[in-house]
Amino acid sequence: MKKRILGRTEISVSELSMGGLFVASFAGEFEQARAAVKRAAALGINYTVSGFE
Repeated sequence: MKKRILGRTEISVSELSMGGLFVASFAGEFEQARAAVKRAAALGINYTVSGFE
């Protein structure tokens, strides 16, 4: 997974992120949501977006 520096920080984040709304779509299905998050982490995704406008 390619990484980039986040803004003016020294924090390295993945170019792809996982949205909180995606995880929320598994409402009531904890094990599926957990599996999706674990898979994303295994693929190198270390940046999540948890808010929306």
